[in-house]
This record gives sequence, C-alpha cells and structure tokens, in this order.
Amino acid sequence: MRIAFHVNSFMTGGIERVLIQHLRSFDRSKVQLTLLITFHFPELEVLLKEVPSDVEVIHLLDKPIFNGTRQARALSKLPAWARPFDELMQWPRKIYAKKRFKEIAKRLDVIVDFDVTLTSLLKSFAGKKIGWFHFSVKNYHHGKAARLRKLGRQFATYDKIVMISDQMKNEALEMYPTIPEKFVRLYNGFDFASLRQKASDDSVLKTLPAQAKERGFILGSGRFDERQKDFTTMIRAFAKGASSISQDLVLVGDGPDRANLDELVATLGIQDRVHFLGFQSNPLPFVKACDFFAQSSKFEGLPTVLIEALIFHKTIAAADCPTGPREILNEGQCGYLFPVGDSDALAKILNGLSHGNLPKVTVEKIEAHLKSFDIKEIHQEFFKMLATLGVR
Repeated sequence: MRIAFHVNSFMTGGIERVLIQHLRSFDRSKVQLTLLITFHFPELEVLLKEVPSDVEVIHLLDKPIFNGTRQARALSKLPAWARPFDELMQWPRKIYAKKRFKEIAKRLDVIVDFDVTLTSLLKSFAGKKIGWFHFSVKNYHHGKAARLRKLGRQFATYDKIVMISDQMKNEALEMYPTIPEKFVRLYNGFDFASLRQKASDDSVLKTLPAQAKERGFILGSGRFDERQKDFTTMIRAFAKGASSISQDLVLVGDGPDRANLDELVATLGIQDRVHFLGFQSNPLPFVKACDFFAQSSKFEGLPTVLIEALIFHKTIAAADCPTGPREILNEGQCGYLFPVGDSDALAKILNGLSHGNLPKVTVEKIEAHLKSFDIKEIHQEFFKMLATLGVR
C-alpha cells in the first residue's frame, strides 16, 4: 500500500511532531511511505532530520522562486515592498503545484492530507483521500459562517475525515450533519518507548538556568502565538503566586508574540523567576525534569505536549479549552483543569501544587488512561478505517 502524508509546510509545531511519530511507527510490511510537503522552507525544516530515512520526501514547490517570500512571511520578516510579488506568485504556484502533484499522485493509493490544505488538488486524485483535522472546528474558525461553509466544502472532498478527539468529532457532527459517515475519531498516537529514550538526553538541559535547577520549575511549552496559546494567562497566574510558589517558571518555544511576553514579564517584575529558553528541537528532557506542567491555551485539538507530560507521569494544570485537555486528563482524574483565561484559578492550582496541598494523581491511574494513545492501537484503527474504503 502506497501512502503519502501531506502538510503545507514542515516546521516545528505539534502537528509535525505527531506526524513524525506516525512515519516512524508504521509497519513497513504493510506500507510504503511518502512525505509530501507543499512549500520548501530550508531554514525552518529543522525537524525534517527526524523523518525516517526510508520515507520519500517530496516538496511540491521545489523551486526557490516559489518559496522565498513565503518563508519570509512565516518568519514575520516579509517587507512591505515584497508583498505584491508574493501575491503575484499565487497563480504560478498553483499551476506548478498542480502539474507536479498530478505526476506524483499516479503512484499513490492513499493520500492523508494531514493539515487539510491540499483540497484544491485532491479532486483529481483517483485513490482514497483522508483528511486529518487537528483543531476545534468551532474555535479555529471563530464561528464565522462563511469560513465554516468553506470548511464544509473542503470536507466533502475527502472519503474520511479524522478528528483527533471525541469532542472534535461531536462538533463536526453537529455542524455538518449531512456527512456523518465521513467523520472518524483517531487519537494522536505515541511511541512511549522512543519518547522516553529521547527524554534521557540530559545534555539538552544545559540551557536550563542554575536557579531553575535548584528551585525546581513549572514548565510551559509551545508556540508563542497568543491567538491560541495564551501564555499571558500562565505568566499572570505565576506572577500572582510568585511570592509563595517555590518553583520558577520555564517557557520553552518561540513565536511572533515572544517580545510581548518578555515585556509582560518585565512589567510584572518577575524577570528573575521566569526563564525563556527559546525553541528546543527536543523539549522532552525539560518535560521529564519539570516539577509540574502547565498549559493555558484558548483552543486546541489534542495537544501533544499534554500527552507527553502524562507519559512522564507529570502533574498537569491545563485550561479546559476546546478540545482535548479534558479527554487527555480523563475528566480531571489525571490532572487539574481550570477555566480558559482564568489566571486566578491557575494561580490557586500552582500554589496548591507547590505546597503539596492538592491530591496527587496516581501513576496507576495515568498508565491505565495512557493506553488510549498507544500508536500501535491507533494504527490498527487506521487500517480498519481504510478497509471500510476497500483499501487493504
């Protein structure tokens, strides 16, 4: 079976990390794998080295002229004078990508559009088409009717659409009741053994300040994009409890709002307690080493880093956002949930954890729940889904 997984770009987000897990773990006696990437951003594809060597990697737009301004835009470095050129290249990109895709698609049985961005090219594909959606449908499009209608038209292109949590699937069924047969729930799968091995690389921790090592630390990790991740709430919560919380706050990641978060930390006067470590290609040693893990997102899909924190039996405080955290934390049995944007509630949890005043989650309870995210189980469900489409 020849399967291609597609993403629009291959950078440093949770989607790319989940995809790498899939590419590593598929049974090679069953599949021949291709990674299809639309844009080629050499400076940003730092995770590409983690893709297994037997996976064919193809960039649809493999010419520099198609990618330069888009890479600059992704880095928030596109000057105003270059924007007209970037827009002018829209049609040449589409024409070239369509031609390239037509040739590549001839040798594929299944295309998994892992970020639902290939829809316009898939209509001519004769094989089976799987869409893989990673966000709350309602919150990703902010309830805007025109965008939701457009997404519905996109969904109609696929034979099956994977939703990565039950809450996401229920949203999709509510909003697109005419195509219920298309929606399937598959959790993101994880190879626990390989993640634990990656976390054992203690050399990665050299960037951790001595003070954070000595005091212990609360970890927040992700892209600094406040439209979704809301590190502002986490920082404000820490500031409210900083005088009584014994641990420091360590933030791993980067993104367009990094400077604003730096400024907030300075304004709150907690520069000596909050440590920005920048992007880390392997953040797992920090997850393993932290005292507690916190996440304050406004919306998610099935946040990878929360499952990774559970794998290392960490105590977690997470915003009860749509979608994912409530399912990952098993309705609060495997961690602590607080209302989205409620820094007071998060401060209370962090304070309670720091002083040992909150009930501890047992390892046994976490391990029992983690079985839902075992990648071997997920792949069995994936092949059962393909079998319903006549692909074996």
